[in-house]
Amino acid sequence: MKRQSGLTLIELLIAIAIMAVLAILASTLLGSSLENQKHLKQSSRSLEDLGLSLTLVRRDLEQMLNRVGRDQYGEKQLAPLLSFAEGDQFLLEFTRDGRRLLPGEQFASSLERIRYAIEENKLIRYSAAVPDPAANTEWRKQALLDNIEAINFGFLNEGKWERQWPPESTGLNTSPVALPRAVSLRIETRQWGVVELLALVAGGGNVSP
Repeated sequence: MKRQSGLTLIELLIAIAIMAVLAILASTLLGSSLENQKHLKQSSRSLEDLGLSLTLVRRDLEQMLNRVGRDQYGEKQLAPLLSFAEGDQFLLEFTRDGRRLLPGEQFASSLERIRYAIEENKLIRYSAAVPDPAANTEWRKQALLDNIEAINFGFLNEGKWERQWPPESTGLNTSPVALPRAVSLRIETRQWGVVELLALVAGGGNVSP
């Protein structure tokens, strides 16, 4: 009597179990691969945003003008660059050149008033299309970096770094150096750790006119 060839019920169940395990492993690997790809895309996009933001900050500082502005009440400010203490509304305020003129702005100025601030752990850039903003001036608000834990500026003056500008040693009754020779920026972020930037200031080291 010939023996019939084929799979027994036990062999079939074992084959099905092996195929199920392989399917689960393949699904897990595919899901992990897709998740890693998504994470890499997010990190790449975040790194690109970081580079663009730092480039904008550097450009602002490098194009800073030796020009003492006026506040919203028309009063002349102390220096072309102003830094503020921790807890104040803004970090820096200054005037820069090089603003791109939009269509229809033939008679507009290329000068721009810039303010930097920290709001809800985000580095915020404020810009006004006039060098001396008034109380009703419209400011453009742009969020640059988020998840900031700490931020510090440094100002190179006569071979040493100052923590504020104008330097404390200048005093209110003297003619301060208008602009530092360079500005450093140190940012502590949750995602990227410590990020540092150094910008050379055109015309830095000269006295206010």
